[in-house]
Amino acid sequence: QYGVVDFNQFTGSADCAAYTGVNCDDYKNHIIGPNYTIQGNILLGQQILDSMEARFLATEGELACKLMAAMQGAKVIGADTRCLDDDVSSLSSFLRVAQPSDPPNNLYLDFNVPSTPIGLDPIDSLQTLMDEWGGCLTSGMGNNTSVKTISVYPNPAKNIIFIDGVERYSFVLMDITGKEIFRTTESSNNKVTIPAYIKNGLYFYILKDTSGIHSKGKIIIQAD
Repeated sequence: QYGVVDFNQFTGSADCAAYTGVNCDDYKNHIIGPNYTIQGNILLGQQILDSMEARFLATEGELACKLMAAMQGAKVIGADTRCLDDDVSSLSSFLRVAQPSDPPNNLYLDFNVPSTPIGLDPIDSLQTLMDEWGGCLTSGMGNNTSVKTISVYPNPAKNIIFIDGVERYSFVLMDITGKEIFRTTESSNNKVTIPAYIKNGLYFYILKDTSGIHSKGKIIIQAD
């Protein structure tokens, strides 16, 4: 099982590929996005991969932060089904990020948690190493510019997006090219109904009230 992402210098975009062999243990699957791949086996189910994808897309910042967020998306007891009886998500965890000029034995970021004491989740230990390294905000579902706490959920969303923490707002949804495809204004409730013409995929949103932009971020639409 593998996932590969590279940069195509001719098109200026990412090329992505993934493969899951039949000999991988169930549950097994992979996800291919516009600039990422996610794969796993011996999993509790598809929800683990979906949670990792949602956290990766919802987190702003450098690649290391987004990868750590994806790992947090997999921190579910028994995500690796071998660990269900131990009340942890996984047997081990690691995160490696290299700069183009890094030698193989001296990477920009190289953390490995091969094992943990009983009851301590390896992803929690990995997060501790990340925090000591410099830290990342891994749980925010957007880039809030207001002091208010604003929630845009669920992510992925189906037919309705709920918005908490702001009143009377406009909500703009754009595709990955930045083209506006949907707008609702002067809303006074906490939900936005997704029009039926919007296809499944990755989108950007901007949430505003009378004082300006309150929140912006990415959201996945997975309509029924």
